[in-house]
Amino acid sequence: MREVVHTFQDETPRFREGKWKQVFDKQGGIGIDPLAPKFSWPIGEGSVEYEHRLRLDAIWSRLKTLSQIVILEGDELEKVKRAFFDAAETEQADQDGRIAAHGRTYFFWTSRLPDESSGSGG
Repeated sequence: MREVVHTFQDETPRFREGKWKQVFDKQGGIGIDPLAPKFSWPIGEGSVEYEHRLRLDAIWSRLKTLSQIVILEGDELEKVKRAFFDAAETEQADQDGRIAAHGRTYFFWTSRLPDESSGSGG
């Protein structure tokens, strides 16, 4: 399904494209030196994989919340729905009819640099 979702391209920046990190390249602010960085760089990053066991209709309900899917209507939506259910047919369901839904949560961190113009050191 990831491949199907990634086929939808529009002008909306996506997390996976990493453009959001550019804000750290172009740090600046109000004060004596507007180009002075405010946060440490590079930012730290990590991720955690997870698995939920859900019924197909619950997984489809989650997929439909993605902005690329929520805007679809009619035949377009039906085509994506059919791709999902066709792909899911190959998955092994447990005794409760649930299949594994895999995901990854990404997390990032940085530190605020001391504000040298205030003289307070932080």
